[in-house]
This record gives sequence, C-alpha cells and structure tokens, in this order.
Amino acid sequence: MRSGKLAKGKNRARRERRQKALSSQKAPSSGTSLVSPGNKLREGDLAGAKCACAEILKGEQAPDKIRMAEPGDPAEVSRLFEEAIQLHQAGQMDRAGPLYRRILDFDPAHADALHFLGVIAFQNQDLEEALSLISRAVEQNPAAPHYHTNLGLVHQAGGRLDEAAAALNNSLALNPDGLEALSNLAGVLTIQGKIDEAIALCRRALEIDPNHADVHNNLGSSLKRQGDWSGAIASYERAIEIEPNNAAVHNNLGISLKGKGDWGAATVSFQRAIEIEPHYAEAHTNLGILFNDQNRFDEAIDLCRRALEIDPNNADAHNIIGVVMHGQGKYDEAAESYR
Repeated sequence: MRSGKLAKGKNRARRERRQKALSSQKAPSSGTSLVSPGNKLREGDLAGAKCACAEILKGEQAPDKIRMAEPGDPAEVSRLFEEAIQLHQAGQMDRAGPLYRRILDFDPAHADALHFLGVIAFQNQDLEEALSLISRAVEQNPAAPHYHTNLGLVHQAGGRLDEAAAALNNSLALNPDGLEALSNLAGVLTIQGKIDEAIALCRRALEIDPNHADVHNNLGSSLKRQGDWSGAIASYERAIEIEPNNAAVHNNLGISLKGKGDWGAATVSFQRAIEIEPHYAEAHTNLGILFNDQNRFDEAIDLCRRALEIDPNNADAHNIIGVVMHGQGKYDEAAESYR
C-alpha cells in the first residue's frame, strides 16, 4: 500500500456489515420489536459490530427472576418466549439464550426461537452457529422477510457476498419496502463494484425514509467508490446529523475529506471517530496515514502502534510504520514491519 492510501476498514467493514445488523421484527406476543443497530457492517470492525448489535432491542426491562417451570403445553412455551423476549430487550442475552434453547428442546421447529438464538450467536461473533440457526428459522418460516435479511447479514459478515445478495433479494421479494434489506443489499452491491445499482437502491430507500442514517452512510460509500468526494461528503454529513455518535461514519467522512484534499477537516473527522470509539483501529491508522503524508512522522508511528495494540493484524498500520522507518533509513525495522 502506498503511504497516502487510507485504510478501508476491512475488518470493521465486515463487523459492521454485521454493523446495524439485525432487521426489525415484531415479537409474536410481546408487541415489541427487534431493531437493527444500524449498518456498522459497512465500514467497521468486528468488536464495533458486537457493540452496535448489542443495541438490538429497546423496550421494557426484564423481570428480576425467570420462572423455570418445565414447558408442558403451548401456553407454557408462549410464556417462556415472552420472558426470553423481555430479557433480550433488556440486553440480557446470557439469560435470554437459555430460554430460547429450552423452547427448542420442547419445540425444535419454533422459528422465532431459532431466529432470535441465531441473532444472539451473531452478536457473539459466532457466525457458523448464527448461519445454522437462522437458516433453520428460514426453513420453518420462509415467508418472514426479516429472517432472510438477517441471513443475508450473516452471509455478508462471512464474506459470502453472492449468498448475501440472494438472501436480501428474497427479503425484498417478500417486502419490497424493507429498509434494512434495501440498505444492506446496497452495501453488498457496493463491495461487488455494482455501484449504479447500489446508488439506485439507496435512493429508493431514502424515498421511503429520508432520515435513515445507515442508508445515507451506504450512499456515501457508493459515491466514494465512484470518486464523487463532494457527494460522499454530503451523504456522510447527513448521516452524522441524524446519528452524531456513529464512529464509522466519521471515519468514512474523514476518508472522503482527505480524498477531496481537505486535510484539516479530515483530521477532525478521524479524531472525532477515535473520541467516540477509542478502540477503533482503522481510525487510528487513517489518522496515522494522514500525518505521515504531512511529514508528522512521530505522530504517525504513535497512532499506528496504537492501532496495532488494538488489532495486531492491521496490515495498513504495519505498512505505514514500515514506510516511515524506511524513509528514516531504519531498514531492519522497516523490513520487520513489512513482514
């Protein structure tokens, strides 16, 4: 990688393509909904995706105690499911998961329990388990669009883009106005280089909801791929107006501002991303790249070393340290970084 090329956040793009991950679903009896945390899957890291996905449910607090009577009839299964949903809403996945499993012990074909248990596996970064569970949920209830959407997100997180696109298209066939499916399919198409199709999907989604931050973020990423820096900047800025504390969008904005040549504003954007999410390796790396281009070598090395503390496998950070060391005549240290 040349020293001036910004890190694209491949790790974060995978994690955050899981990032805003899970699409809305009404819980059968509780009347509450499972809400996606947004598309951190687009430009973020696996740890960031886990944090984003942890916001999956917002609603009533769970009861202090779980009643653990053995399920003996459909009414008892329904009651257990109500409790599991309330726990899930309260963010207590470690307590909700066992209840979903108890439901499946009684009824292995319970589609919602399969699906929500798959959601928990996804949040815990167990993609293999998530794929198995959500696939089984789809088999039991192929008419549920959100199952297909979440199956697509799991495929996307695993790098299976064709399978992700197929699942998301299945979701849209059932619900053509599904915002999460539209937004995430646009993200997949952008990665595949099908930029015009991705932009069309984003604009269609924004006709449905002009204030959807993830869609503006995805539109910005598509425009960025086209080299339309001004258009990308406008889209990212709109996403930030809606969702000011999204570190991935600030990072994306910084990349586009640097691409346009506004290094001062890019610096502010990367710093803001780090302020929001101090363990955001790609933002540290991108700011290090920017400082390297400004001949601020010591600061660049410090930032890239910090990125490597967070993510030792960050190739861009290793590369920038190697570039700086090579420029300073420290060839052995440069060679070590390039390895």
